[in-house]
Amino acid sequence: MSRRWTGDAVAAAPAFVAVAVFAWWASRDGGFAATVLCPGGLLVLGALLALVVARPDRLRVRRRTTAVALVALLAFTAVSYASLLWADSPGDAWAGANRTLVYTAAFALFALTPVTAVTGAAAVGTVAVAAAAGGLSVLFD
Repeated sequence: MSRRWTGDAVAAAPAFVAVAVFAWWASRDGGFAATVLCPGGLLVLGALLALVVARPDRLRVRRRTTAVALVALLAFTAVSYASLLWADSPGDAWAGANRTLVYTAAFALFALTPVTAVTGAAAVGTVAVAAAAGGLSVLFD
């Protein structure tokens, strides 16, 4: 195994945590239930935190459009939490804001992770295998 490939895999490891969470969510009705979303969301947030703490010197968004999208998602997340102030049902607003935070964290994780052709292919392959396994489990259930 080459040193470059190993370095690429280590750099992309936090993103693979999110890929694993997405595969788990796919097998559990898309992660819609809070009992599935919250643990997975904590893993995604933890992976993002690990990425930010471990390699702050290598964090950068590679495209301007991605940076704009990330800022827009962060603003939307802030508005989602602010909606608790005027919501008729604060519990629903809280659940929606948490969901928005998880999706924003997942986007940020992928936006900040350096992806090479090899790690990108591995991520797509992992998602494809997880989707196929989920389909087979439904087929033979």
